[in-house]
Amino acid sequence: MAQPTFMMVPMRSFPALALLAAFLFLTMAGFALVIPVLPQRVADMARPAMLSPEMAMGTLMGSYAIVQFILAPWWGRLSDRRGRRPVILLGGVGFALALGGMAVADSFLELLVARLSGGLMAAALLPSALAAVDDLSAGSSRGRGMAIAGASLGLGFVLGPAIGGWLASSGNLRLPFEVASATCAAVVVAAAFVLPETLAPDGERPTRSLREALARSWGRGRHLLLAGLLQMLLFSGMEAVLGIHLLDRFGMGPAALGATLGVLGLVSAAVAGGGAGRIIDRLGEERALSLAFAAFALGFLLMALPLSLPGVGAGILLLGVGSALMRPSLSAGVGRRLPGDAGTGLGALQSFEALGRAFGPLLAGFALHGLGRWAWGLSALLALGGVGLGRLAARSGEG
Repeated sequence: MAQPTFMMVPMRSFPALALLAAFLFLTMAGFALVIPVLPQRVADMARPAMLSPEMAMGTLMGSYAIVQFILAPWWGRLSDRRGRRPVILLGGVGFALALGGMAVADSFLELLVARLSGGLMAAALLPSALAAVDDLSAGSSRGRGMAIAGASLGLGFVLGPAIGGWLASSGNLRLPFEVASATCAAVVVAAAFVLPETLAPDGERPTRSLREALARSWGRGRHLLLAGLLQMLLFSGMEAVLGIHLLDRFGMGPAALGATLGVLGLVSAAVAGGGAGRIIDRLGEERALSLAFAAFALGFLLMALPLSLPGVGAGILLLGVGSALMRPSLSAGVGRRLPGDAGTGLGALQSFEALGRAFGPLLAGFALHGLGRWAWGLSALLALGGVGLGRLAARSGEG
């Protein structure tokens, strides 16, 4: 009988992998827990800053992704040269402080500075933690290691808003940030004692410049980087407009939408933590990526067709399955192609995904307004393009 995914890596790596999973979960949860909490705080702060609540909220959410887009490759390169451990610990301390800053902020400017700081530190944490997972699970278990990372990120995005809303229900809108900051600080303390350096000794570390490393990342992983951009454009766009679509088509309210997104996230995390790693290790990253985009295409097609709610629900679940398989396929593929530059390559992947996260909701809104439910048909065609990117990556070997 197959053992759980966590047991598919060497036992000596288990404590380090568990801590890295906790960091990834907290990074994504710290991003997502603001979704139900910030609107009320922003509404009170926006007027003195001469902004509408909508503009203030968009600025806070967009600034986080923009900082990651700009700085993730630099942090990743630093982890390639100086080691994963110092960058992860620095990012963890900074992220805990940024969350604490959001808790004590009394003006929109203070909130924006804390949010930008959070994006800066998340840009350090994500590529370095993913690169450390790649170090620990290199070889035949790389897909399983990245599946654990993907499950952690997925659970953080799903549970973050739920935890934030539950904590804020006490009437204290600062409490979610205080709890997240304290939890992140506790993980940093544990990591300081348990997390080893996963990178090769100093003498074996790369000497290429950031520009040279980015050029190598593009040369060896361009199809995977473009696939990362495409998958985030499609998935973040879907999440942004799904509520409007379900409300117009089936009259679903906020509670039903929240339950739908919760099930989507839990299915995605369950698949990522269950069989996704074995699928990737058996098929290879490129074929698994093409399979994930095929699930996206079928899911979007079901959402476009004039089906009942169960049929559309099946389409949404297929998107969750595709997402669970896609993220670890991309991370594992980039890590395998870039020995010595995995941090830089994974930072570049985070940049492309941040770009998709910034523009996906905007483009999806325009598409749904202009095309109605057939916007999902357009998404299905784009997902088929992702199948082609996976095949091109497999054919070229990306270097």
